[in-house]
Order: sequence, then C-alpha cells, then structure tokens
Amino acid sequence: MKQKSIIGLALAGLLIFGTYSAAVAAGHDPVRQITEGRCISGAFLTHSTNVGAVAADADTSDEVSINNFSSPSAINATTLTSSNIIVNSSFETQSGGVPNNWRTNVYGINNASFSAVSGYNSATAARVDISSYTSGDGDWYHDAVPVTSGQYYVYSDYYRSNVTTRAILGITDGSGTTQYINLASTPASSVWAKYAVDFFIPQNITTAVVFHPLAAKGWLETDANSLTTARSQSFNRALVSVTFDDGWKSIHDNALPVLKRDNLPSTQYLVSGYLGTNKSYMSAADVYDFAHSGSEIASHTVDHVDLTQQTTKNLQFELTRSKADLTKCFGTVTDFAEPLGTYNAVTEAALAKSYSTARSTDVGFNTADSTNPYALKVQNVSSTTTDAQISAWIDTAKLNRVWLILVYHQIDTNSGQYARTPQDFASDMQSLKASGVKVSTIRDAYAEVKPQLVKAAK
Repeated sequence: MKQKSIIGLALAGLLIFGTYSAAVAAGHDPVRQITEGRCISGAFLTHSTNVGAVAADADTSDEVSINNFSSPSAINATTLTSSNIIVNSSFETQSGGVPNNWRTNVYGINNASFSAVSGYNSATAARVDISSYTSGDGDWYHDAVPVTSGQYYVYSDYYRSNVTTRAILGITDGSGTTQYINLASTPASSVWAKYAVDFFIPQNITTAVVFHPLAAKGWLETDANSLTTARSQSFNRALVSVTFDDGWKSIHDNALPVLKRDNLPSTQYLVSGYLGTNKSYMSAADVYDFAHSGSEIASHTVDHVDLTQQTTKNLQFELTRSKADLTKCFGTVTDFAEPLGTYNAVTEAALAKSYSTARSTDVGFNTADSTNPYALKVQNVSSTTTDAQISAWIDTAKLNRVWLILVYHQIDTNSGQYARTPQDFASDMQSLKASGVKVSTIRDAYAEVKPQLVKAAK
C-alpha cells in the first residue's frame, strides 16, 4: 500500500470523530501537533550534518543580478525582424589579425588567453583558454548594439567547450549605468552545439551586449553569434508563482500572514535536513501551516549542496531522500529547486526521474516556446529590489502572457542581500494582488502551461 502523509491519516481520523473543527476553534490544531511530534522526532526527517547553529543563506553565492525593470511595453509585432544585429558575427572581417567589432576581456583572477580557430560554419571561431583559475572569467565580446525597451530578443551561438558555461546579458541605460544578468547555463560539448536563450529588454535600456564567457579552468570556442528580435509564444494567460528557498523561520513568521491576508499560495522549497534543527529554520509544524493554507511543499535537497559536484550515489540521496521525507510528512512532493542555481545534463536527467519541474536561478520569463521544466527561469527578489521592479515584472508577465516566478529567501530586517523586509514583502504582494494576474503554485502553474508548450524553432 502506498505511504500516505501524516496530515492525511491524522485528519481522516479526526474527521471521523468530528473533533477536528472543534479543536481548531478552541485554539488547538491536533494535526499540527502530530506533524511536529512525528516528523521532528526523527521518525521521518533525515537531519543534515551541514547546518550550523545559525546558518547563512548559501544560495546567495550563485544568485544573479536583479533586472532593473520599469513598466514594459507590449510586444509590437510590426517591428519584429529576423536580422542579426551583431556585426561581424562569425569573426570573418579582420584588421591586423583581430576580428572587427570584437574585444577581449579578463575579469577576476585567472590567466585567460585568446586565439582564433577553425569555425563551425566559417573559417574562424573565437577561443578562450584558462589554465589557472581563481575567480572571474575571460571572454570575447561584441560591440554594444542598440536595443528596444520591452522587446523580446533571442541570442544564440554555436560552441564547443570542455566545461559548463553560461551567457551573461549586459544592459546599459540612458545614463550609462550597466547591469549584468546571468542567463541560462549550457553543458560541455566536444562537438559544435547550439546555445540559445531568450529575454525581454527592460524599459529605459538603450544598448546591450551578450557575453559567452569561460569561468573555469578549461577552454571554450564560439562562432555564429546571433542576436535577433522575435515574438514570444504566449500562454493562454499570465501566471505568477511566489516561491521561497531554504525554509527560513522568518518566512513562516512574516510572509505567511501576508499570504493569508491576500489569499495567495506559495511554493516552499525546503532543505529537508534543516527543518527543526535550530531557531533559524521552520519546524515541521511551521511547514504544516503552509500546507494547510494552500501552499505547495517542494524539495531543495537534504543538505543544500551543489548537485553538479556530487557522486552518483550522493546525487540520488539528495534528490530522493528529501522527496521521501517531505512526502511522508506533508504529502506528495513533485517539484524541486536547485541549490546554488547549478545544474547540468546529469542532474537534469536525475531530476526527471523524481520531479515534474526544477526551478533554477536563471533570470527570465517562462514562455510557451522557451520553458525548460528542469531549468525554470525566475526573477530573484533582493533587499534592493524596488516597488517599480516588482510592478514591472508583473506587468511584463501580464502584457505578454508569460509565466513569472518570483524567488524570495528570508523575510526579515537583517542586512543580507537576499533578505526582504516584511514591509517590502507586504507591498510586493499587494501589487501582485492588485494586478489581477493569476497566482499559482509551481505545481499548478506547470500543470496549466504544460499542454501549451511548443518546440522552439531551430
């Protein structure tokens, strides 16, 4: 017989005897007490050996920059073009042996070197080699190109590399301020493979550069770089999911009352091994409060580790034990968030065996032609995110009928980069509620959009 959750078994028994409603009315929730007692006793939850007395938010080590969105414009189909706006996209035009309209850059502590090699579909491709690496990256990058606010763009190139890489979008506004936003990662490939990623350009942005850097010991070759305007494939309606990472106690104490006030569900990505270990993290009873109020309980591993650095055995443990423990305590778990935002082909394959989706920290919006269920795109909310940014993300989703996923961590007044104050969070949710956009858990949103997904054009 399949294992049923504690909540389901206990609630069924209490309903039979007609005592549950009376107990709650009297200020006691027996199911909450059962959940707390049995889960935290060690009967179901496997405690992590990594958690300290007061844990830090490890997710911030790989979080990405925050898009500076203000109110976007709806996509205007009459302005769309398939022309590549990157000049000298295959490095064929050169002066003195150096490709025109291209530059090289070394950032951080590494010994990146640059050369020209035989290309994918041309005589020349750009190569970066790093044999000594501490931090930063090395890259070839094209001249900045003019872009249109509110427009949807697709960047692509062909690459070969012996390590995982990811593109970075650099956007500059009219005052000359530049922001850098991490885009999707792509696995190593010994043969030429196509990399493609899409994004919306924020309001007030005038120029953009898409970098495809090397940020590790190894090598990377790129060719046939392309940046074009396009029309995103919309869903039937806009969707927003409000998600939280790690299971911080402050989420329960400060976010849950706001979510209840506005009747908004959330998805709680929990590090199962941290629950009930100290006052910084939720107890099982706290998690029950979320489940009981309509939020989704999802997995964020047992120990909050980089999945791409695990042995096969450890990878399976982190994925399956967290799911099994949380399911026994709170009901079926179907969704996952990748600690540190890292993933590759191996982790995606493993995740697909246990979960319906995996949420990344890659910045963007999920569209009908770009949604990867095992690398869902997000907007990361930080202590410096403005009301205008929140409103703009919501407006972008609403105008273009795409799926926006918001990522929160602590909801408190500490000085951490990814701590959102209770006041700011309440304002965020008020804006979301007022927008009229449908707010769904990750599970419910994916169930809605899955039949609408289309294959992106090659």
